[in-house]
Amino acid sequence: MMCQPVGQLHSGYQLDGTPAALEEWRITTGDPEVADRVHELYKGEAPEEWETKSERNLQVFTDATSIDVILADANAIRQRMILWGNDRKPVYVSDGKIGLGGANPTFQEWRDKKAYGANLSAELTFRLADDPDLGIFVLKSNSWGLAHFLAAEDIEGQVAAVGGPALVRLKLVPVSFKAKSGPRKGAVLRWVSTEIEVLGSVPT
Repeated sequence: MMCQPVGQLHSGYQLDGTPAALEEWRITTGDPEVADRVHELYKGEAPEEWETKSERNLQVFTDATSIDVILADANAIRQRMILWGNDRKPVYVSDGKIGLGGANPTFQEWRDKKAYGANLSAELTFRLADDPDLGIFVLKSNSWGLAHFLAAEDIEGQVAAVGGPALVRLKLVPVSFKAKSGPRKGAVLRWVSTEIEVLGSVPT
């Protein structure tokens, strides 16, 4: 049985109710000892309480742009499409293979067919390489950018090829480019990309 995560990694936060991206990882937990250990490992701001409905009511804004973690196997990476009803409750949850009108949409088709009202959910579960005994952590994302990265780099395949627990680096990478067309032509667009690098087997 999977242990409940003791903490969660975030690539952003809420600023006056508006989502804001971060260039260093933010970690939340409900355990003061975990919060203190995370702060010891990754520095940054001291643990503080924040307003949330989750039991993870402590947050640490770290100084870490990358964190090495241990994935047990490829099953530690999970991607799903969630079809929401009008009451905002999930009607159907799928790994991307679902029959609708005789079709089996791929992730890209789910994205294109806006009438489906489907959203992506990607989740990674892992241990911190710097302190595996601290417990299980989770990274959750609704980002199509992360989904594309996972597919384009075949991260699941890379982890499976390790043949056991894999050492993986979770990175926040600032990206910018100048728009060449459209209403923002000439403007420099900036965002932070979540990237994953499979480093290989866990050192013994």
